Amino acid sequence: MSQKKIGFLLLDRFSMLSFTSALEPLEVANQVAEESLYEYFTATVDGEKIRASTGVTTVPDFSIAELIASKAIDTLIVVGGSEVPELTNMLVARLQRCAAGGVSLGGVASGVVALAKAGFYDGQSCSVQREFSTVLQEERPRVAVTLKPFTTGGQRFSCAGGCAMLELMINRIADEQGQELAQSVAEALMFESSMMEQSVHLPDPVKLSQPKLAEIIALMETNLEEPLSLTELAGYVGISRRHLERIFKKHLDCTPLKYYIKLRLLAARQLLKQTSRPIIDVAAACGFVSAAHFSKCYKAHMHITPKAERQGKAVPLEAAVATRVGDIPAALLYNSFHSAQMRF
Repeated sequence: MSQKKIGFLLLDRFSMLSFTSALEPLEVANQVAEESLYEYFTATVDGEKIRASTGVTTVPDFSIAELIASKAIDTLIVVGGSEVPELTNMLVARLQRCAAGGVSLGGVASGVVALAKAGFYDGQSCSVQREFSTVLQEERPRVAVTLKPFTTGGQRFSCAGGCAMLELMINRIADEQGQELAQSVAEALMFESSMMEQSVHLPDPVKLSQPKLAEIIALMETNLEEPLSLTELAGYVGISRRHLERIFKKHLDCTPLKYYIKLRLLAARQLLKQTSRPIIDVAAACGFVSAAHFSKCYKAHMHITPKAERQGKAVPLEAAVATRVGDIPAALLYNSFHSAQMRF
């Protein structure tokens, strides 16, 4: 078995869960093998201490420049959190030199998005958290965005974050040190593989027992800019419109229209927060035919206007933000959905 050297570039407010999920399999592999198969180092952009999303301060081993210069690393993992940082031109240049030198480069959480925006996943697949997917697909059309927990292959890999990093690292151990050791590591960590796409909308039991419902939601998610009618949705999956309405009410306790508008508003929020596109463009991208109606509908659901959302203003404490699909006023839902379908 060969020793591997792994560097972790920690970005501000990085995910501690993602970071420790990457470290633990490496340490367990060393313990099980009773030899130092993995040596790992931490770095920040400037070598200064950095704060994780949990508030814990971490003192790195090196700055990224020192790490690259002093350690012949095999792999570099960019660890982000829930906010996407902008990589400086100097940092991008250093990462490019690493990649050109044969270093395997990957990211986790918002680290994946930062790398993708810098062009490191062009022409390749990368796994991101659902809330980043819409923005990334628009900004980097050459990136094949996937909602799988992680992707591997070649000199690039990616992980959406959290405990999925545990599985990614066990897979890398299998590739680098053999399946037997990887299995021992998985058993020591009491880990069972589950390569499932992220599902924040449907509980797994419902997803398994109601495949038609899952298909309809997938259609909704891929048709936000030009919403499909309920008749069209029902027809695509081979059921009646009435049956479509029944299964939404039974399993999600809302109407299909309310569910659809919730998806569109959530997508709009990400575009407002993560891009500088004009509000009218955001409205159109999410199926609204006028900025005025979009603003009215957005405020009714989020208790904040699109303009204020973009400016980062806080939602008033007395205004509890609607968290369920059914919390959106019915009149706004109907008007929004009906207006969007006038284009057909």
